Amino acid sequence: MRNSSGITPPAMRYGDWRRCIWTLVGLVFLFGRSGYPDSLIPRDSLIADVWQLGSIIESVHPDPYHNTGGRIEFHRRLQTKILGIPEIGMTREDFYCLLCPFMTGIGDSHTWLRFPEESSFRVGLPLYLGVVSDGLFVAGAPSEEYRHLLGARLIDIEGVPIDEIIRRAHDFVSGENEYQIFRNFNGFGMLFNKWYLDRLIPACQGRAQVAVTLLKTDGTTISQPLQCSMDSTLSSYVWMTSQCSLPSRQRSDFVYSFMDSGKQTALLAIDDLNTYREAFEMWRDEGRFADCANDASELYRRYNSGDPPIDEEALIAGLPSATELFIAMCEEMKQAGTRTLIVDLRRNEGGNSAMAEILTYFLYGKDQLLSIEARQFEVLKCSPLYLERHPGVDLHDLAQHRGVAVSVGDYMFDPPGYPERLPDSQEVRICFENWAEAMPTFYAEYLSGKHSRYYLPENVLVISSARTFSSGFTVMYYLSQAGARTVGVPSAQAGNCFGDVMDFTLANSNLYFIVPCKYFLKFPDEPDKGKVLMPDYPLTYEILSSYDFDTNASLLYAMDLAGKTGTRGR
Repeated sequence: MRNSSGITPPAMRYGDWRRCIWTLVGLVFLFGRSGYPDSLIPRDSLIADVWQLGSIIESVHPDPYHNTGGRIEFHRRLQTKILGIPEIGMTREDFYCLLCPFMTGIGDSHTWLRFPEESSFRVGLPLYLGVVSDGLFVAGAPSEEYRHLLGARLIDIEGVPIDEIIRRAHDFVSGENEYQIFRNFNGFGMLFNKWYLDRLIPACQGRAQVAVTLLKTDGTTISQPLQCSMDSTLSSYVWMTSQCSLPSRQRSDFVYSFMDSGKQTALLAIDDLNTYREAFEMWRDEGRFADCANDASELYRRYNSGDPPIDEEALIAGLPSATELFIAMCEEMKQAGTRTLIVDLRRNEGGNSAMAEILTYFLYGKDQLLSIEARQFEVLKCSPLYLERHPGVDLHDLAQHRGVAVSVGDYMFDPPGYPERLPDSQEVRICFENWAEAMPTFYAEYLSGKHSRYYLPENVLVISSARTFSSGFTVMYYLSQAGARTVGVPSAQAGNCFGDVMDFTLANSNLYFIVPCKYFLKFPDEPDKGKVLMPDYPLTYEILSSYDFDTNASLLYAMDLAGKTGTRGR
């Protein structure tokens, strides 16, 4: 059993942040479609939903008590939610607000409740906030009139300091670290949404304007009133720009190109881990292809002319392959003698994590890959709901391979007996190969070993942002463990975390939520690093300012670093 720490099966994600900030359609998807609902859901129905929520979380989540003070406290908090339901019932919106602190109190970023889709979207704070390693700044403003605000740091909103706003946001945002809050303020536009803004800062309710205090780069402070607007399009906004030209992602979510004519610096951009062939091969092997067949068909149309084939194997074979792309990239780098490879994960919010192992194999080789495999630990909760959705998982068959029988509702530890019993290299190899066999495209290459550590440039740097999440984080983890250096903004994802989610809908309120079924321990002896993985070279506000707030400042910084020092090994 190997990690696949993202949405299961694929949920088509947002892509480039410039594209998803987005249009009104993207924001409406996140924050609703129509007016506020007037209908009340009966109290008895909502109580049933609370019990359903608690039952599913306890069944599926490996340890929902980990951050909540134990099982008794978990149930006390759950029953408090029931006591908070009025006799007359509640709207879906108010029920969402009631449940949110319970969900976020579980303390992991893969346990969350989605915003009710009926709620309208209205612009609240009409500023788009960017994230650096030491805070927030203005990355987008409503019009040319406000261009002078670009680059300024947010100090307060309606007199409420940003640190207090962050504290309040924990009632709505599930996460292990503060960068998850920043991720929601930024990529998910939380403060941009009037509904959330009003609840985080009650003084904003009923107001057509919102007052902010900003700190400019020259040290001066600005008190600026801003008009809230019903116009939720961002087409008129002014943005930071960039001097960099990046490869197009129009036809593929993972591409590489060279940044110079001599091919000395290569850029590999991986924006999405739900759209590559090997992921679908794995989902098919696990018996879940029916859940993602429509996604595969849509992707086939994106990459090919003509209608997708009915045959599953032919359909999957028509999808872009990470294995094939990395072979082409490594061969081209070797021929050119490329000195620097920059892996850009700034937009990668997760999916299937297998690409992490695949890329590590090509750059660092089998031995390094298997060494990393042996240094991490994961636990699967074999709940009835998990086994129902993963028909390819056979507990009896797994027990024969692992030497430990696991019953329904029990836990499967990988490696077995960790940490008292560490696996030897042969066990790690067999376990990995059993897992990799599910991806025929990669497995054939792995068995041949032809491109194992085929070419490793002198400098390997990985760029992250607060939006680098879930399996996107896993790619960064593998490369950094192999010896690459990291650059940019810390990921909102924690290394010691819960993941690999299942999605559910409450029966009466119809609220959608996700729950993880695995626990990942990537830094068993380093709890601080397991909570926030700080980049080797953080993109601070001062460094961003030195690049004139270029939207690709992390990339420019990485290129400058590569010119100063070797980063391949440690």
